[in-house]
Amino acid sequence: MLYSLGLTQAGGRLLFAPDLEFEHDCATQTAGATPRPLWKVYYLHRNAWFVYRRVAGRLFFPPLMALMLLKWLRKGRLLPAAERRICRRLIRLAVRDAFRGELGRSHAQIMALADGVGTTAPWAEGTASGSPAAGDDR
Repeated sequence: MLYSLGLTQAGGRLLFAPDLEFEHDCATQTAGATPRPLWKVYYLHRNAWFVYRRVAGRLFFPPLMALMLLKWLRKGRLLPAAERRICRRLIRLAVRDAFRGELGRSHAQIMALADGVGTTAPWAEGTASGSPAAGDDR
């Protein structure tokens, strides 16, 4: 989505190619439900931040994100307590990384957080700088 938005904002045109097919893994998420596995929560919210910022623009982005943050932090309220804490921690981390423009957090770090491992590690709540595998699988 970000690629297409950037392309059109740069003056490019999108063309319809009927022979082009995309396959989306939608089985892991249903409307309003928490994505499974939980590590997807991080990427979903971090990437949504970038999309909203680009689409809403400078004027509308701050109030939009205030509303979205309230909505996002309500997610997972039906999960068991331990999973709810992990879900919300992943959302907070995703928002923090998106706000700072940090894209270097490794997938291994996200997986560890989603599994409830290492939740007190310095990278769990801090910046992604110094990540051992910046740019790993995302």
